[in-house]
Amino acid sequence: MHLPLMRLLYLFNFSLAFFLLPNADGQTITAKKNFVINGKITGKDTGRVVLWYVDPENFVHRDTAYLSNEEFLFSGNANIASEAILWTDINNHIYDHKSMLRFILEPGNISISCNNDDAVHAMVTGSKAQTEKQQWDQQKLNLTARKKQLLKTADSLYKLHKINAAAMYKKIEAARYSIVSMDIDYISRHHNSYVSGYLLSHHKRKLSIDSLQMLYVMLTDKVKRSNLGFDILSYLYPLTADISFRTQNPVFGSGFNSRLKKIKSLYDISVPDSSGNMVSLSMFKEKYLIIDFWASWCSPCIENIPFLKILKETHKDDALKILSYSVDTDGEKWRSAIRKNDFTGIHVSDLNGFYGLLPVYCKLAVGVPRYMLFDKTGKLINDDLPQPGNPELNKILDAVLKYSPASTQ
Repeated sequence: MHLPLMRLLYLFNFSLAFFLLPNADGQTITAKKNFVINGKITGKDTGRVVLWYVDPENFVHRDTAYLSNEEFLFSGNANIASEAILWTDINNHIYDHKSMLRFILEPGNISISCNNDDAVHAMVTGSKAQTEKQQWDQQKLNLTARKKQLLKTADSLYKLHKINAAAMYKKIEAARYSIVSMDIDYISRHHNSYVSGYLLSHHKRKLSIDSLQMLYVMLTDKVKRSNLGFDILSYLYPLTADISFRTQNPVFGSGFNSRLKKIKSLYDISVPDSSGNMVSLSMFKEKYLIIDFWASWCSPCIENIPFLKILKETHKDDALKILSYSVDTDGEKWRSAIRKNDFTGIHVSDLNGFYGLLPVYCKLAVGVPRYMLFDKTGKLINDDLPQPGNPELNKILDAVLKYSPASTQ
């Protein structure tokens, strides 16, 4: 996969995580805390700026402020510590663009001063965690600058079709590894720091589940109660197989944890369909089953629907069935997408996003489309099938079904 696309996929996954954070039913919610942000932006006047921030219940808010004499003002109720994003150029939609500022927001009075062309290096005061983060960033400056230069060089060489991919990837990964190693060392030495929560949240997909769990356990309760801690736990909880850890950290509520513990196989799960009727997955016993995890807001998911329809028609008389589970949280948007795309088949969802019983049981975490294959006993045999329409999918199904179905192409 070429480098710009890899970066795009990373950003796409981040955006999903940012917008789909569930409410922290299982965590202690602190009293609401107010914040006020006074800011000034020099350079290009874009008329308004946008702030993404997280409230005490871990819901994401998007707020807009108008510029007046280059100044802006935001206020609201913030989580005790969370990552906020300030978009100084509303026409920019790239997450790592220089006009975008990521910072750790804490309740209180915050001051931001920056240039529209270089918001990344804004002066932020009033957040102790952000000040600590900036000091740590300075210590990593040589490494982060090298990584950025390598990425820039790689992008340029790709455009010119002049690159030894293996050699360039090796250099880029070495730089990334050095940064992650430094950050993990920081986390290990600063258990009571929101910056540790911030760093672990950003590196969670780069670590093994066991390593992530070990580092999360090291954090103090103060950090765990922040949105930074909640972001780590909501990612870790579906992926860990440690029942004791789940019991001690019931991120989605003790009731959800109890229901999850009772599930011994795929066939113990029942989910409402698009008409509100309960569908028991036991109906798929003695059948191979593909679970199609999708969403109405996911463009690649929608693009795959015609191929899924062909796949279903091709295997309609086989021992292979397809179940479509939506990670939508809005029932009407989900049903509308089914109708609009003439998406035939069995459709289910409990409208809890990535945090329903079935996605958590399947360790879906974050990211759709995703296709998982289960055998006739309900055992998972492939948790990341090729996309529908990819000839490789036919080869896998041929091997599983022990015969050669007609081509879906």
